Amino acid sequence: NIPFEHNSSEIRRQAEAQLNQLELALSSASLSRDKFVVAGHTDAKGSAQYNKRLSLRRADAVKRFLVAKGMDPNRLATVGYGSEHLLAPDRPDDPSNRRVEIRDVGQSSP
Repeated sequence: NIPFEHNSSEIRRQAEAQLNQLELALSSASLSRDKFVVAGHTDAKGSAQYNKRLSLRRADAVKRFLVAKGMDPNRLATVGYGSEHLLAPDRPDDPSNRRVEIRDVGQSSP
């Protein structure tokens, strides 16, 4: 999970090291042909419509970071879930809900 500040889609300095490690892992021989979903999430503050847009901006920011490091953009699809999938549903305003997750969706065609 890549964490974000409240109402922000800016990648935090602390997350850059984590993203650099992620890029290395995604580029490894065992994952080099896989595609991934970059899924953005928010906490429950704000309207559903706003949170959807914010979560997509977060996912796009992570994708841009990875592409700038050399990843093929065609291997990364972005989606914004807003507050639909809270990490801490019992604490809807908790900062842990503001995140981007990366999911492996399998290998692309040769």
